[in-house]
Amino acid sequence: MNAFDTPGQEGDDRVFPIRPPEHEAWAERPVEELAAAVPAADVADVMRRLRALDVLEDLDEVAPAAGGAGADWQRELGALLEWTGRDEEWLRRALTASGQVDQPVHRLLSGDVTVRIGLAERVVTLLGGKWEDDGYRALFEAARAESTGEPGPARTRQLSGLTGADPVTIAAEIVSPVEELPVLHGRGELVGSLIEQARPLGGPALVLVGEAGLGKTTTARAVSAHLGGRNRAICVTAHDLDDVCDGLRRVARLLGAPTRRLDLALRPVDPAVRAEALWTLLDDADEPWVVLLDDAGPDAVGHPAWARRSPAGTVLVTSRHGDPDSWGEHAVVHRVRGLDPQSGARIVLDRLPTPARSGWAEPAQRLSSLLGGLPLALRGAGEAAASGGTARLEEMLADLDPGALPSGDAVAATFEVCLDAVPGGIRDRAVGLLGVLARFHPDEPLPAAAVPEDPEALDALVRVGLLDRRQAADGITVVQLHHGFAELARRNAPAGSYAHAAAALTIAAEALDPGLPGDWPAAMRLHPHTEELLDTLPLDASDAERAAVLVLANRVVSRLVRADGSPLALALLDQAIALTEALGDDHPARLEARQTRAWSAAAVEDDLERAEVLIRRVVADKIRVHGRGHASTLSARDRLGWVLAEERELDAAARRLIGVLVERTELLGPLHPETLATRHRLAWVTGMAGNPVEAEEELRALVRLREEVHDTRAHIDVHNSRYRLGCLLAQDAFGKDGLEEARTLCSPRCGRSWRRPSARRTP
Repeated sequence: MNAFDTPGQEGDDRVFPIRPPEHEAWAERPVEELAAAVPAADVADVMRRLRALDVLEDLDEVAPAAGGAGADWQRELGALLEWTGRDEEWLRRALTASGQVDQPVHRLLSGDVTVRIGLAERVVTLLGGKWEDDGYRALFEAARAESTGEPGPARTRQLSGLTGADPVTIAAEIVSPVEELPVLHGRGELVGSLIEQARPLGGPALVLVGEAGLGKTTTARAVSAHLGGRNRAICVTAHDLDDVCDGLRRVARLLGAPTRRLDLALRPVDPAVRAEALWTLLDDADEPWVVLLDDAGPDAVGHPAWARRSPAGTVLVTSRHGDPDSWGEHAVVHRVRGLDPQSGARIVLDRLPTPARSGWAEPAQRLSSLLGGLPLALRGAGEAAASGGTARLEEMLADLDPGALPSGDAVAATFEVCLDAVPGGIRDRAVGLLGVLARFHPDEPLPAAAVPEDPEALDALVRVGLLDRRQAADGITVVQLHHGFAELARRNAPAGSYAHAAAALTIAAEALDPGLPGDWPAAMRLHPHTEELLDTLPLDASDAERAAVLVLANRVVSRLVRADGSPLALALLDQAIALTEALGDDHPARLEARQTRAWSAAAVEDDLERAEVLIRRVVADKIRVHGRGHASTLSARDRLGWVLAEERELDAAARRLIGVLVERTELLGPLHPETLATRHRLAWVTGMAGNPVEAEEELRALVRLREEVHDTRAHIDVHNSRYRLGCLLAQDAFGKDGLEEARTLCSPRCGRSWRRPSARRTP
């Protein structure tokens, strides 16, 4: 125990709270004036982040008046319940799941406005109401004044976290221009027909149905790019309803949907209802759009989440399932078939050197017929022939049985042909690499940085056509194994491929800095592959494999929370924690994952009470397992200090953070990023506790130090300290000059890329 800690600290932090100063310049400053301290584009976000202070004590129960604002408040809550088709029992369950208790909810629904303002806002928001100055917020304030005699508006919480509402869009990928797409042979008539049917807007969804490897996605992307022009042309993997909802969420953000409406659309638990609400947002878009729902699964057939008409845009779908009758009246189905021999031959010949093409048209046509005109198979065969010379083409013709192969057999035959074209000296390594890559999500491109280090084998697989390597729209180099090949490769994957895949993704995640916005797109691309590894965790997985995939999930989620604050990230971590219960809560990987989940309850879910309960358990367990001064324990203690500060338990937060700062300085050094992070939080607490001058001096030093340590102003750590300093200078204590400097500090952009979409707090 050091001089900054006191006995009983683990349990009695709330005994000596620091009361806010008499003049709360921060809390009582008008919203518009406070918002002026940040860029104009962020005013709406600032106003969303202003919340009622939770430091007000609950008063004795006061029965609502027979008339007036109190009765109006009770009546409005009842109308909200009726409008949403919910009952009080549902609301209690929803709030209890978020850490609330039943009694205050019962009191609030009975018209008692002496309960906490934060709870009132949460109830209204859950029921779809708008907590605004001219709506339920104003009604609640009037009812509170009527019942308690407290005049004036509700007091507002300190600004917290980052500003900015623009998303970093990854899954909703902008379709490449036509000239950057692969050359299409034999599809001109189909593409022309689809373009014609897409005009005018409001028509049925255009569905391309066919087996794997027929080029449905390439054809649909070409159509999307033709239709897009200056408009939005967006491709979304949409195998199931969850995929559709996730993709449409990103599309809606990309198209500029109002944040409030988007939040409401994402609330329904039923994904079908959620998808309908998201489509409604797209229907209201100002500019025409084109959305390609790629690789729709069997549940998509005839489902309105896929078969969609919209007055604002065009819907394209690719699928291996269904027919015109089963897709229904809101879809026009085009059956995609194999290419004719001449068109198929051109795919092969395009990959041969120009001098070698002469005289090989007829053999290439025969090969096209044998492979059923399958573009994927023909591309692979052409790459194999280009690698092994025309003699390789002769071998393929000799090896294939006479008569066209069914599409599935054609894919398998091509897989073998391409693999045989890999030079013998690296073939075993190439097979091993394929086995690892096949463990990842088959429909999502993988950042090349996550591919196990074997450039020679990787180049060979790309050269023979088994692997696609390209630069994505966000500038990241990605690789992708076609799902037709992926199924075959996974079936024959060597032992240990699962562990190697988890290790490769973990290395890629650890190389990404969660505070650098430039790394966020790559982090978001790791999400579907991590989810795939969790979904395919072997039932007989060893403890080492379970620990490895949990470490991976924790690394990815800790970066995703910074990148977009998405609840989907927490769902990923919850799944990983549930799948690894056998390890026991004291396992180091479980302790770290539990800590991430705890602080995410505040950062993403805005549930400070639950976050405090969870992080206290982690702190106690880490002290018992690692000891009080271990780096991992210090991290948990630091997070607890942050949560307490967010709850305005400033005395408890300060004592925590001072102790952590002393120990981190001794263990890690004074300029380690984690040490500076604790200093930043302590400076923030100091300012909130009524010592603005001392906080100003510390925050100015931190802005300089963090910029030097990270060697860039674009790092979120630097922005956080600049932001806190700007907010501090906006207080009355610094006068007009302070407010002007606050504008200067907060206005310059480190580039649009740092702006976060949804998380309300960041530790």
